[in-house]
Amino acid sequence: MVVLARITSRMPQFLGDDNFAALVQKSRRLTLPMLDLDTVANQYQQIFTKAHRVIEPEVLPNIAAATGGYAYAFQILGSLLWESGVKKINPAAFEKIMPDYQQQLFSNAYLPIVDELTTGDREVIEILAHEISSVVDEGFLKEQIDDTSTAAPVCLQHLIENQIVSLPQPGQVAFTLPYFREFAIKNEARIA
Repeated sequence: MVVLARITSRMPQFLGDDNFAALVQKSRRLTLPMLDLDTVANQYQQIFTKAHRVIEPEVLPNIAAATGGYAYAFQILGSLLWESGVKKINPAAFEKIMPDYQQQLFSNAYLPIVDELTTGDREVIEILAHEISSVVDEGFLKEQIDDTSTAAPVCLQHLIENQIVSLPQPGQVAFTLPYFREFAIKNEARIA
């Protein structure tokens, strides 16, 4: 779980074995691809069906979309849906767990991830979070940073490598992680 959340610098406190944690930290980094949303929906459906529980078809795409394909989000959301004990998951049941889901995502994954980012990375996050559009032009981002050097591309590349943002189209930047914009706005003081 900790590795999926990409919090390797905190591994010793989670694992208790400093030697093992050092090995994990020095190991070659694995970047897991985002999960396909259809696969996420199918997995939830199969798991809940095996347990004689139902996810109503109209809410299933929303549940999958809420994960954004992020493996850790898939785990958290699935766990909360399961632990809710609801036998028939409908839109109301899904909406009921969303505050807990976002809180766990924000505190267990996003805060530790942001704590490890550079000042430049955080500046890019702030700019993206406050734009009206969910997709921002890369040139606009560089203008906002007032950057004539290579700092903006380096920060952007770092955020892409950490799967916080992506380039959905050439020259366009968007958050990859689900609800990260909301997280960034809610935690603006901590990010700044």
